[in-house]
Amino acid sequence: MELGIIGLPKSGKTTVFNALTKSWAETGAYSPSAEPNIGVVKVPDPRLEALANMFKPKRTVPADVRYVDVGAPPKGFGKGEGLGGQYLAHLSQVDALIHVVRAFEDEKVPHIQGSIDPDRDMSTMGLELAFSDLALFAIFF
Repeated sequence: MELGIIGLPKSGKTTVFNALTKSWAETGAYSPSAEPNIGVVKVPDPRLEALANMFKPKRTVPADVRYVDVGAPPKGFGKGEGLGGQYLAHLSQVDALIHVVRAFEDEKVPHIQGSIDPDRDMSTMGLELAFSDLALFAIFF
């Protein structure tokens, strides 16, 4: 399974990525032209061990989850300019999205909109994704 981590700039996406993957990806340094951070985590499953003990296979392969920290949306995001092609290309490859929404205050990390409002931020991301879907749909029909 491949999960994409999305959210507005400075929302904590890479921090969540680092926590999930036990990585040390640099936070706050993403540029839209950079490649996403990718981490793979093996999923422990006691049922797999029980089945392996019963059937004695030559090898057992646990499931894994691939996390893709796609970074910040491109410049102009949330202002009606739409999502960039490279950003959408990364999102189109994943099975599901993890939306990180900022709900913390920190004077050292200013919010791109000037204030903390999780509802507004969720709506902004949702609308941009919906508009991108509509634009792709219109191309095919």
